Amino acid sequence: EDEITGKCFICGIERFVFDQLSQGGNGFEDHITNEHNMWKYLFFYVYLKEREYDDYSGGESYVFNKTLELVRDPITHEIVRDETGKEVKVARSQIDLLWFPQRDAMVLKSKRSSVDKVLTDKLQQLQYTSGALTQQLTSKVDKVLRSYFK
Repeated sequence: EDEITGKCFICGIERFVFDQLSQGGNGFEDHITNEHNMWKYLFFYVYLKEREYDDYSGGESYVFNKTLELVRDPITHEIVRDETGKEVKVARSQIDLLWFPQRDAMVLKSKRSSVDKVLTDKLQQLQYTSGALTQQLTSKVDKVLRSYFK
């Protein structure tokens, strides 16, 4: 049950991540409705299957070819020729799924960048304060040393 309702079907990110970052508390529902709607992904896949390959746009042909790789052999194997020229099925070193949104979502990127800005601002403020305190400490140490060695 939790695998079905507790994670995004497309990117695999857990429900609580989106709900924590949302203003109104319905971040996960917004995400699976607008960003990673599984029915839209299915519709697009069926659309590609029904459309003539020659009519594809660049993006459509890219997605079709990538999904075709997975459909041909989803167990991550490929066919290569050995020394004798015979075709042999071997395990791929790594299957290319970088084109698919795994463990990533646009809403998280925008939240991440705003959090990064806040942290960067705080770090700069800390560096400024640290520099000012270092100068004050250095001048006081110099003053003490001058008075001590007079």
